[in-house]
Amino acid sequence: MKNIKVVLCLTALICILSACENNKMENEKIIYDVNFENENDQMQAEQEEIEQEEIKQEEIDQEEIDQEENQIIESIVPFDLDTLSFQMTLNEEENGKLQALYVIFDGNGNEMQTIENQPYFTKDWYLLYSGNCCNFEDVNFDGYLDVLTKNSGGDVNAYYFVYIWNQEANQFLYSEEASSIANIELNNEKEQIFSIRTSYL
Repeated sequence: MKNIKVVLCLTALICILSACENNKMENEKIIYDVNFENENDQMQAEQEEIEQEEIKQEEIDQEEIDQEENQIIESIVPFDLDTLSFQMTLNEEENGKLQALYVIFDGNGNEMQTIENQPYFTKDWYLLYSGNCCNFEDVNFDGYLDVLTKNSGGDVNAYYFVYIWNQEANQFLYSEEASSIANIELNNEKEQIFSIRTSYL
């Protein structure tokens, strides 16, 4: 009988210890699960914080780009292109070649651009035709006047250095194609360019 009591006590003790061990393992599991969830929450929070910082940096970069673009736009002089004028200076080199400088002014007298080219004739010949050495025409029919400076020619065939107004660049740009046309005649109504070249036999 005494042995049975001892066995029962041992069995009860084992059950109690087993239950305690199970509770301990369960508690550790709960702690591990909680810690794991906390780590996931922390990683997610850190990732969200990084994403927010990236978004803020992108916004700052875009603001800087917009400010630079606005500064460029504000720096462009709003020229009055309805009427243009010019001032010409001629320099004759030792070899007899000319350097012609044209300072172009807008309708308000603002200096727009200096154009330099080398016409194909002497100074005296050039001055003879100085009244027709620089013209302003809308060569490409875009609504803006362009610059045509005398290159060569006399009473029959005439060639011009043609500079087309570029609104984006805010200046006149040389056009090789238009400059190759002799005796330019424009039909603004039909937006057509005519050229009649006389050849000598």
